[in-house]
Amino acid sequence: MIVIQIGLVAPGDPFPGGDRGDRPIDIPGYMISLADSTAIKNAIPTVITGNLDDAIPQVGSMLGSSSRGPAHDPAHLIKPEIGAPGGSVSAVAGSGTGEGPFGGTSGASPMVAGAAALLLSAKPGLTPNEVKAILMNNAEMNIKNDLITGSLAPISRIGGGEVRVDRALVARAAAWDDDTPQGALSFGFLDVYKEEVVLKKTVRVRNYSDKPIR
Repeated sequence: MIVIQIGLVAPGDPFPGGDRGDRPIDIPGYMISLADSTAIKNAIPTVITGNLDDAIPQVGSMLGSSSRGPAHDPAHLIKPEIGAPGGSVSAVAGSGTGEGPFGGTSGASPMVAGAAALLLSAKPGLTPNEVKAILMNNAEMNIKNDLITGSLAPISRIGGGEVRVDRALVARAAAWDDDTPQGALSFGFLDVYKEEVVLKKTVRVRNYSDKPIR
C-alpha cells in the first residue's frame, strides 16, 4: 500500500490540512515535524551513480519550463521575442568569472538586457525597436526543442532565436515595424471569417554598411 509522508520544511508542529482535490482520494497520508523529517533523511544513505559519457549536453536546447507564446493580450503579439541561456547556471554579478545556480526568466532576462546594452554602447543612435530587431534578426535559430528527437524549437517557444550579441554588433542590416512595439514582422493572431482578407504592413529596412546589399 502507498502512504504519503509529508515532512515540514519549517519548525512547528504537524497540523491537519485540506487537499481540495478530486474525489475519491484513497491514498492515506500524514505529516511529521521538521526534526523527524530531517532525522529520517539523514538516516537514508544517498548513492548516486552514473556515466558522464552517456550524458546528453543541454547546450543549444530549450528548457522544459520555458514560456510559450503568443501573448493573449488585445494585440496578440508574438511572444517570446527572443531567448537566452537561463537553465541552471548564470554569472555571479561582480565576480568576473563566478557561476552559480540561477535560472529561469530571472537568468535569461539580464542576458538580453546586457546584449542590448552592449549593442547601444557600440551604436548609441539606435531606437528601441531597432535594437530589438537587430538582436532578433541575428539570433541563433538552431535550438533544439526536443533533445531526443532533435526537433527544432518553433517561433512560439524561441521567437527570433537565442540571442547572439556578437552577430548583432556586426549586422549589416535590420528590418522592423515602426508601428508596433514587437520586433517580429507579424500580423499577430487574426480570427479570419471572410474568404479573402487583405493585410498590409510597412517594414523599415536599414543598411548599416557603406555598400549596397540584398
